[in-house]
Amino acid sequence: MIRNNNQLTVVITVERDATGPPAAHLSYHPAVLLAHRGDCIKWKCENGPFVLQFLRGTPLGHVYIHSNGSNGNYETDCIPVPPGAPNGRHPYAVAVCSERIVHIDAGCPEIIID
Repeated sequence: MIRNNNQLTVVITVERDATGPPAAHLSYHPAVLLAHRGDCIKWKCENGPFVLQFLRGTPLGHVYIHSNGSNGNYETDCIPVPPGAPNGRHPYAVAVCSERIVHIDAGCPEIIID
């Protein structure tokens, strides 16, 4: 995780399996993000454009969050954790399009609001 004052950044990486494309998995740094009300969260990925979907409610006011950018510089806007964000664990799914293949992880990463 990259922390810059109250801005938190989650880095998403498409890791190729030894067998090569299309076999791959997604990794996150951090996989579990501890955030507080007033923090601002953004996601980045060098491998391709991506979208996030919160699975059981959202702490950020958005169920779907998509990246912007091109040429290895894909990231979301910085999204603030609102004052009324619910406490608890908030898992989300991720899909990344890399080398014309969509890689999906349906619920591994999460945000914990305390």
